[in-house]
Amino acid sequence: VGNMLVAASTAQRDGTTLVTFGTTPRMSTYLLFLGLGELERMTTMSGPTELGVVTGRGNVKKAQLALDASAEILPYFNEYFGTPFPLPKLDNVAGPGQSQFFAAMENWGAIFTFERSMLVDPKSTSEAARRRVYEIAAHEMAHQWFGDLVTMAWWDDLWLNEGFASWMATKVTDRMKPEWDMLVTRVAGRERAMGLDAFTTTHPVVQQVRTVEEVSQAFDAITYQKGEAVIAMLESFAGEDVWRAGIRAYMQRHAYGNTVTGDLWSAVESAGATGLGTIAHDFTMQPGVPLVKVEGAQCVNGATRLSLSQGEFSRDAREAKDKTPLAWHVPVKAQVVGGEVHSMVLEGKGVMELPGCGAYVVNAGQAGYYRSLYPADNMARLAKDFTRLTPIDQSGLLADNWQLGLGGYQPMSHALDLVDAVPADASDIILADLPGYMDGPHGIFEGDTATQKRILAYASARLTPILARVGYDARPDEGPQVPMLRQSLISTLGAMGDEAVIAEARRRFAALGSDPAALDGPLKFVWLGVVAHHADQATWDRLRAMANSAPSALDKSQIFALLGRAKDPALSAQALRLALTDEPGKTTSAAIIAAVAVDHDMQAVDFVLAHRAQYEALIDVSVRSQALGRLGGGSADLAMADKLNAYADAYLTPESRKVVDRSIAAIRTRAVTWARLKPDIMAWLDAKEATTRGRRGE
Repeated sequence: VGNMLVAASTAQRDGTTLVTFGTTPRMSTYLLFLGLGELERMTTMSGPTELGVVTGRGNVKKAQLALDASAEILPYFNEYFGTPFPLPKLDNVAGPGQSQFFAAMENWGAIFTFERSMLVDPKSTSEAARRRVYEIAAHEMAHQWFGDLVTMAWWDDLWLNEGFASWMATKVTDRMKPEWDMLVTRVAGRERAMGLDAFTTTHPVVQQVRTVEEVSQAFDAITYQKGEAVIAMLESFAGEDVWRAGIRAYMQRHAYGNTVTGDLWSAVESAGATGLGTIAHDFTMQPGVPLVKVEGAQCVNGATRLSLSQGEFSRDAREAKDKTPLAWHVPVKAQVVGGEVHSMVLEGKGVMELPGCGAYVVNAGQAGYYRSLYPADNMARLAKDFTRLTPIDQSGLLADNWQLGLGGYQPMSHALDLVDAVPADASDIILADLPGYMDGPHGIFEGDTATQKRILAYASARLTPILARVGYDARPDEGPQVPMLRQSLISTLGAMGDEAVIAEARRRFAALGSDPAALDGPLKFVWLGVVAHHADQATWDRLRAMANSAPSALDKSQIFALLGRAKDPALSAQALRLALTDEPGKTTSAAIIAAVAVDHDMQAVDFVLAHRAQYEALIDVSVRSQALGRLGGGSADLAMADKLNAYADAYLTPESRKVVDRSIAAIRTRAVTWARLKPDIMAWLDAKEATTRGRRGE
């Protein structure tokens, strides 16, 4: 399989075959692809383009979803970009194994995707994984224009590839699968970007890249998710029609060539988006997260007058006196709940007038890349009027206030009150976020069993009725977001220690003894994950045997990785030792170690440091400098920060240690944050439990 169709295939005297491919258009060399093996190919036509999926023999039917996705997506992209796909064919090639750092590669005309991100098995593939197959196909197909037809001039502008492919994938998926609510889902991506961008170790979207190490480190949430969020904001500012006209002009002008970021802004401004370049410059050439603060709000003659100021949201430099504040031209959209949306570009300070009075939302529609800080009285009104907000504003409000609490910009009780205000009959996509907001505080109290039990009791009381409504198993008439909600509830309650969920997982696991198909279905690996997390030695051994007898390489890999999720440190130690044997397979071994790090980060990091050469042989050469930082980056233990720093001092260069330095900064900030939040969370729990007792008449 190559970038182009086979032009000729000629048997040679020595028994080999000479395969000649058609000549490609002019393209960057990093997009070259050549694959060979015992393969199957399934095709369909989309206009003049032959679309194909290529898999190992016996697996091609599992690629039907990927092929169907390609057939849906290509006509939309052809029309949107105004430049039809120029190659005669577009294959998506499924390859074995996995990487800890990427899922697919956009080779022109021959996308490569790991099997785990492309193949669908009705016996085990979750709804989340099915959607991921579609989204990855959309992302890589978008690259056929942004990246392949038009390529960034140098790695400084990598985001022109990745940010745009992420944005376009969301756009086409939302168009083709509106029931998935992709625009709401995009809020979570924006949060991942802001999670990096709020630290002084962040970098601009357009960044200077000088070495190979810096290239590999550029593939992060700033490049992908911040890039996507900024594009969504700029499209909202310009308007969809003007934005699309600019994109089409850009494609036509630069096809088969190289560009820098400014070329795109010029094209969109020429299409009619006056002032866009200034906003784009601020959000791509400097790092950080703007903070839009409502200094005051007045209701006068049936209208709300907001006084706004702009600052910077930071997790580790809020109190720094020697830091020069950053400033942006921020496109702000705001509304009184249920009212008309008004817009302005905020520079420093400004005033907005909104029709109507009552609770108001800044960043209405969540197109903006900034955080919004409200006075306490508006927060109380928003909690009361929560059900009147659109789901996307509900999601954004929850995320904003959680981070504002973590950052010390407002009491954490504001965020907890807002989570508590989410009703049990809220939209399923919002309910699916709730478990995460309860698991977060649960993790803060790691080692404090008594407080964790209190948090679990609250979480179970809130979430168990929702789980009872949706049930453990799919129903024919359920809504499109119910499968995602069910998965979120079961996995999080199971991880937190909910006895009913754990008992159900163990019951289903035990049934495998008499019925090998007892766990078949979209939640197979969710249930196995709960079992693995709470496994004893006998259960762990049984899971290991299941992995070795799994019907497919993909199932084998997933079950082996679950062995690393054991809560028992003795079992996680066994998983680490197993990872350095040939039993799981090299690419799976790295996944086992990563799984151990979720609950036993220090154990995993110490093991890797003790077996550094063996571990590095398991992972991609280009990202070895990042691996330890990723394994230990979720810690709140200052000893972990010191350990990572010593490792970086000993083995890394200033250019290659950036990811580790981000992890160190996050750990040190997290340690301070958790110490500050613990009494606040306990006080909130005290008040909540007192209210509950009062309602019971105790």
